[in-house]
Amino acid sequence: MMRTNKLLLALSLLLGAQLPASASGGIVITTRDGQKLKHSLDDIRKITFDQNTMSVTSWAGTPVWERQNVMQIANIKFDASTTAINLPKVTRTDVLGWQLNGRTLQLRGYDPSRGLPLLLFDASGQQLLSVPKLRSTAITLPVLPHGIYIIKIGNNNRIKLTL
Repeated sequence: MMRTNKLLLALSLLLGAQLPASASGGIVITTRDGQKLKHSLDDIRKITFDQNTMSVTSWAGTPVWERQNVMQIANIKFDASTTAINLPKVTRTDVLGWQLNGRTLQLRGYDPSRGLPLLLFDASGQQLLSVPKLRSTAITLPVLPHGIYIIKIGNNNRIKLTL
């Protein structure tokens, strides 16, 4: 059960970004009974999980594939050549190191004079914290329950925290 929850959470986080029409890769979902869905990311609008069901929906809003029992999904693979999830190119000035001490996130390699915005999201995508201009290398985070969190600093820096 824990393995399934981690798989579903990872897939949800991965697909959290909207897929542009220029996608060139694909997705392959294999079930334990050998059924395979092979589909181009160009045609997929969203992948959702609702209780025990996984659904793949097209841009037209029609169902492409649905599996009632997610425990029967053996694996989900994305074509490594895809350009569907466009992340900005990282430059040397955008690379950050970090360390978490209690509730304090210490950034290494961040220039506070840049005043970039900082956003903190939980795994469902809900924004928990917004700092319009980050002017420090140390951030005191709010009290957070155990879980996975994403911190976005500017456009190119993302930190995944697991508490």
